[in-house]
Amino acid sequence: MEKLCEINVILQVRNLCRSALVRDAWTSRRELAVHGLIYGLQDGILRDLQVNIVSLATAEAVCHIALKRILATQGRVVS
Repeated sequence: MEKLCEINVILQVRNLCRSALVRDAWTSRRELAVHGLIYGLQDGILRDLQVNIVSLATAEAVCHIALKRILATQGRVVS
């Protein structure tokens, strides 16, 4: 279940980066970063999924790398 939640966070980060609001901000050269974090219900710890995007040019590649990392790992990716 944790892995599915991590995948969902990454895909939602990608979707947010594709939104008109975020694309317009980056096009206007406004400083904006989108981060993928997940909250652990069992331990109450907020974990960084290392999906940190600062431009539209890097959004797809960062998400692709993060998804490959999650799919190649057994169990929870971040601890």
